[in-house]
Amino acid sequence: GVQTCALPILTQIAQEVRGAVALFNFAENKTSLSLKNIADAFPEVSAAATSFGLTMAATAGLLVPMTGAGFQVGASANSIKVSLQRLVIPTKQNAQLIANLGKEIGQELPISSEIGVKGIQNLIDAFQLLRKETKYGQQGTLELFGRIFGVRQGPRMEVSIEQQVQFEDALQNETSI
Repeated sequence: GVQTCALPILTQIAQEVRGAVALFNFAENKTSLSLKNIADAFPEVSAAATSFGLTMAATAGLLVPMTGAGFQVGASANSIKVSLQRLVIPTKQNAQLIANLGKEIGQELPISSEIGVKGIQNLIDAFQLLRKETKYGQQGTLELFGRIFGVRQGPRMEVSIEQQVQFEDALQNETSI
């Protein structure tokens, strides 16, 4: 009856939990993010990340560079939460800033209110464009992130996205060999 129908669902849940624990254990062993950091951060960031469409693994991927750069985990979790909200609902000033930068480089910046990993990928793509196509370089991306995400959140998000860019670049170099 009911117990037999629930068994496949419970088995699937158990497998997903084992996979998540293995992933977070890997993160603890290979990065500066500890399981305690994850446990401390997730109550702060999980609702916003889930609403944004990010998995906890993707959220941890944003958090790892922040803790690696020496930012406190609690403040970094809050920064992710606030930054995701600002991506989804940009201010008029931020929308205008993004549009003006797009005009300056001759193409629209892909920063959008799109949610999920695609929204983060858009942010990564915009970061790469700004670094490559403007005279501002790293200082410009840091200032842009400061204006979009706020003075406290901007540097944390810039560090996180820069690490994502470096990872993508490393993958590109490996696959082009």
